[in-house]
Amino acid sequence: GIGGPNTDADLHWIYLPQNQPPGLEEDEGMLLLSQTSGVATRGNVTLRSANARDDPVLHANYLKGVDGTYDVSVIMEGLERFQDVISASPHLEIIQPAPDADLAYYVRRFAGTYNHHVGTCRMGDASDAQSVVDRQLRVVGAHALRVADASVIPEIPNANTAAIAMMVGFHGADIIMATPPVTACATR
Repeated sequence: GIGGPNTDADLHWIYLPQNQPPGLEEDEGMLLLSQTSGVATRGNVTLRSANARDDPVLHANYLKGVDGTYDVSVIMEGLERFQDVISASPHLEIIQPAPDADLAYYVRRFAGTYNHHVGTCRMGDASDAQSVVDRQLRVVGAHALRVADASVIPEIPNANTAAIAMMVGFHGADIIMATPPVTACATR
């Protein structure tokens, strides 16, 4: 759902005949992923300078602070569920992490991102001080500028963001096609 951290790990069992650890045959093994889509930690994007050509400064804050501890515990819960299922089968073996591994360390060391970032240009009503764009995808305080990508999604969904990003883009295209042309601003 939308609206806060995911309380359960999302578990993925993927048959993956490539990229196995050494010692496995090509058709052996699978990739097991434990993730939390609706993470509790939040990052931020800030300007490096007043020069629009300078790259922004990104602070992901993955698994940091109190909220990061919560996210780690959700991912660990999923790994523990995998370990329970696999240890009950005489035909399966866990290669990584080792059964006696410190799971919190393992998660913090090897966790990655699927790069489904959202919310850096939060969309909302005029009464929402955190909103950067309105419901017509117009940037508040700017002339003739819209944002139509996943950055306008106000809350982290517990889902892959690809379909949502496409929907926002289609919605933005519909809005632009239905809007009379804007007089161009003079540039230097």
